[in-house]
Amino acid sequence: MVFVIGSLVMGCLIRFLFENLSGILGVDGWHFRIELLWEPLTWIIGLSVMCILGALYLINGGLRRTGAVGRSMLGGKAKDNTIESPLENSRFLTDEERDKYFPPFTYESLPNMKNDGVPARAVLDKKGQLVGNFKSGVHALVIGATGSGKTTTFINPMIQLIGATNCGSSMIMTDPKGELFDLHSNYLKSRGYNVQVLDLRDTYSSSRWNPLEPIWDAYQEYRNAGTGIIAHTDSMANYPDLRRMNGEAAEGEPWVEYQGRAYLDFGHCRDDVAVARQKIYDEMYEDLSDLVGGLIPIQNEKDPLWERGARSIVMATCLAMLEDSENPDLGMTKEKFNLFNINKALGNSDNNYEALKNYFEGRSKLSQAYQLSRQVMTAPEATLGSYMSITFDKMSIFNDRGLCGLTSATDIHAERFAFEPTALFLKIPDEKDTRHFLASLFILSTYKALIKVATSLPGQTLPRNVYYIMDEFGNMPKIDKFGQMITVGRSRKIWFSMVVQSFVQLTNVYGKDIADIVIGNCGVKMFIGSNDTDTCKMFSEMCGNMTVRTTSTSSSIGSKAGDINVSTQTQVRPLIYPSELQRLNNQESTGNSIIVSFNSFPLKTKYTPSYKCPYYKFGPMDLTEIRSNMFRADEVYYDLRERNEKVLGEQIS
Repeated sequence: MVFVIGSLVMGCLIRFLFENLSGILGVDGWHFRIELLWEPLTWIIGLSVMCILGALYLINGGLRRTGAVGRSMLGGKAKDNTIESPLENSRFLTDEERDKYFPPFTYESLPNMKNDGVPARAVLDKKGQLVGNFKSGVHALVIGATGSGKTTTFINPMIQLIGATNCGSSMIMTDPKGELFDLHSNYLKSRGYNVQVLDLRDTYSSSRWNPLEPIWDAYQEYRNAGTGIIAHTDSMANYPDLRRMNGEAAEGEPWVEYQGRAYLDFGHCRDDVAVARQKIYDEMYEDLSDLVGGLIPIQNEKDPLWERGARSIVMATCLAMLEDSENPDLGMTKEKFNLFNINKALGNSDNNYEALKNYFEGRSKLSQAYQLSRQVMTAPEATLGSYMSITFDKMSIFNDRGLCGLTSATDIHAERFAFEPTALFLKIPDEKDTRHFLASLFILSTYKALIKVATSLPGQTLPRNVYYIMDEFGNMPKIDKFGQMITVGRSRKIWFSMVVQSFVQLTNVYGKDIADIVIGNCGVKMFIGSNDTDTCKMFSEMCGNMTVRTTSTSSSIGSKAGDINVSTQTQVRPLIYPSELQRLNNQESTGNSIIVSFNSFPLKTKYTPSYKCPYYKFGPMDLTEIRSNMFRADEVYYDLRERNEKVLGEQIS
């Protein structure tokens, strides 16, 4: 009814104005014809004008509503213009929600904080105060291509902020260019950290690390297991704290004590000692196998026979030297059990490896060293040569006296990371990729040592967090069992923060299955920058889709009436497009990041680049505190020929 009356009034008004144009101009008088009310032309004009005005109103109002919804959702406002829809409706966290899921801090509050973690934000506010948020108890995977600002955005702030807290968390940092040591070592030392450096570039100015030393210690523990048995003839009642394994001993009846237990049955005690020794040996053997696997990775998956044979002969040589340590007359000591001597033993090819073949003779047929050596040492000459050529190729790096010195002894003890604030910078030369495998071995070795410490403690967890902060993780050789490491480490307070250039790079190194395990176990997945299309698409999918409302209006004008059709639809679009991720950081705006975490919407966050933040304290510590290492081969050389003469005597003369 309103539309009809409005059309009539509008038609009459327009015709009245046209018919009285002369009156408006003052030439003639005004007059109104009553016939205008029912003439068809009046209705046509009125209806047409009303349709046009109605269409303009609806289009303008619909655009305003759609724009408001789009702006609200892109800005992350959770409560305004929420679209109720069965479709996916992701969004970015609000500031209030961010502080709920990621505990906030100010720089001044850090010395009093007892919980640290992965920094989810670290920015100078309008007052110039450094404020931010942590995400505790998570592994982190950071996507940051070369030149994306990953070091200034994430790595530098993480080291500085963890060091500034009262937690005393330990850190092991891969340092491809040596710049992290130059930036952070002095500050961490001033905060009470024990700062160490394992320098694979300048090996003469580095802490030392012998990867075989834990193997030696475990073997000696295996040898000496059972030496703590104490024989008793006094009353067992005098030892109420001992666990009775076979009941109470009668007065004057002999019994034995072993590891907090009291035995009447000597055979029972002997069996328990044998089981304890075997457990130690099995664990030692597994650790040695992991070490040799890192030295000689299986690269030819289609024909792994030769590399497996090379592994066997290296394992056999290591075990043979451990067996030699049982006889003091042979001179095999802890100082001589190193990769230099393993390489020398395997590299003597005189008389078709006569010295090496004799080295495995004269041993028990049940000796693991003897059994492992058979595959290679009894092979035909040509086959033996093929096995040994692989072995030479992998072990020849230990002809480098600098590396021999670095791996000749151990100054780095993993237990210190668990019990005192310790920071280690692992310098990896990008121009000497043949040394990269040592970095992977070091990470695996320290991880396993920390796990052993944790399992020996109440609750089977470390007393402090240990963070592995690994820049250029995708450029390092594969770390064996890394999928298991990242799964188990969480419950032991061992955390990994890995920086890769793309998801594709991670998959290329570890394969799809392990890469999926790594990605799935990272409670924080952070995007800083990447030009890899697949990575940007995958991260966009992780962020989810948002629902938007669109309004369309159409109209048609008939001869006597007009029709207006207005339709509203809900559609989904990515919360952030892959192309937007590629432009996340640029010359005008840096320090931007998107974080995807468990149980919350994505977070659009910001970091003030470390070079713009006056709170961070940079500078290198005095390197003179780290001793220079000179390797003296003649003092540690283990001569297989001399050993063979002592053991075999006339058999080889």
